[in-house]
Amino acid sequence: MTAGLAKHLGLLAGAEPPIVAEFTGRLDGAGLAVRARYVGSGVNRDYLVNLVMDEPCECARHSLPSYRHVPSAVADERGTAAGDVAVVLTDLPALWGMLTPRRAQYRFAAWVRQELTLPPAGAPWVLPRAVEREAARLARRHEYSLDFVTDDDSVRRFYGELYRPYVLARFGNGAIVVAEEDFARAARGCTLARLHEHGRWAAGMLLERSGAELRFRWFGASRSPPPDGASEVLDVACIRRAHADGVRTVLLGHSRPSLADGVVRYKQKLGARLRAVRYPQPMLGIAVDRGHRPMLERLNGRQLITVRGGLVRVLEAS
Repeated sequence: MTAGLAKHLGLLAGAEPPIVAEFTGRLDGAGLAVRARYVGSGVNRDYLVNLVMDEPCECARHSLPSYRHVPSAVADERGTAAGDVAVVLTDLPALWGMLTPRRAQYRFAAWVRQELTLPPAGAPWVLPRAVEREAARLARRHEYSLDFVTDDDSVRRFYGELYRPYVLARFGNGAIVVAEEDFARAARGCTLARLHEHGRWAAGMLLERSGAELRFRWFGASRSPPPDGASEVLDVACIRRAHADGVRTVLLGHSRPSLADGVVRYKQKLGARLRAVRYPQPMLGIAVDRGHRPMLERLNGRQLITVRGGLVRVLEAS
């Protein structure tokens, strides 16, 4: 079995046995205690836990022999004090997604993608005018400049000095960093966009071209959060260059499935449409005991979504 095939099978079926973790936290707006049980691969644990509670604290953890034991782990309820909120969180690989509890008020894929359709060559405005004007203003204010390179040395420097440190700084314990050799292999044939601030390399993004389609791959920056306006200036420059080169569709990468998510809102400002990710995604579930209204109001406010057949549906429960 090749390494690539093993990786894809791991994503589909789960590379490691699932875990069960117990969390306690607060529902700050309602002044309530929250207890959550997480059952799943561990990949999206922090994301789910932070959706349902503030100041989370893991108080217990153990592994399950296999995903076949998920239903019994989900059903193993423990009592809560009167007024407390109990939540069950599931995070299951695609092939085990059918084990998401039926009582889960929220069932959704872990990620969505956003894509931008570009106008035919020669169009004077590629992006909304307000977006392009703001990017130009930021570039002037911070003396940003850009260039595009393809050499291996620049790619490896980007990985070591910008991409890896940035991902670790931004996501902490939840960071998923691509291994350097996998990164270098995927970068072959790609273009690296570099943004410079007063002559110093401040941010970059790897771009992958396939026919009339351009994919935004990995982003990195010299610090987290990135320099002011760096992402906007870089994105606009890459999109305008793609349009000039005959690209008709730009894949802007994956985002969390929430209309309240800042990344989703930013990409929509560019004119991007929400689409389902092209390969099977982990299935996430949130089951709120007793339909506890303050928790449902919190989750409804996140505007979690599913995308099927090109249609976006906002998940709400009452």
